[in-house]
Amino acid sequence: VMNDMEVKAMLDAPDTSKLIGLRDKAILSIVFNLGPRRGTIVRLTGKDIFEENGYMIFDMHLKGDKRNRVAANSHVQANLKKYFEKVGYYKYEKDGNASLDIPKDAPIFPNLSNNPDLRNPSKPMTDTGIYQMWQKYAKRLGIERTSPHCARSTFITKALAAGCDLQHTQHTAGHSDPRTTMSYNLNETDYKHSASFSVSFG
Repeated sequence: VMNDMEVKAMLDAPDTSKLIGLRDKAILSIVFNLGPRRGTIVRLTGKDIFEENGYMIFDMHLKGDKRNRVAANSHVQANLKKYFEKVGYYKYEKDGNASLDIPKDAPIFPNLSNNPDLRNPSKPMTDTGIYQMWQKYAKRLGIERTSPHCARSTFITKALAAGCDLQHTQHTAGHSDPRTTMSYNLNETDYKHSASFSVSFG
């Protein structure tokens, strides 16, 4: 589990004046705020992100060909918007309003280059690509013994510490067994609220 300073440093590390930096910032925002696995991120395509009831929804691909719909918070939405605007995924109307227009089968996070001639928007990043991206920033910041899974661990642990319901945390993390989710609970046991203090037979 990473501390708040390490999380902020990682999120601030990408150079957002460049397309790759905007992509990396969006990916880091997703892993810290939604907690998906690397494989889930690289499999996201245009049809997997949509709006529903006023929320931006990710239709995640999980292990075992399962799916999981998760709502993105404002931080994820803001970072994605900057990235999508740079890529050209917003369609602007005459009245100035913009709507998201992503090709359904296009990877959300393609294997990019800062050189426009070398970009291939049809080829998604790989699990290894996500790992290498993470290690590049972690090494630059001097954060040792870390991997993208640390962001997932941090998300789940912080959600439980903040009092998020176990069932909702389990759903967002995509765990099939609540015991797996609870294994990330690092909170000290709150003995003062034990039921044994509600019963006393002398």
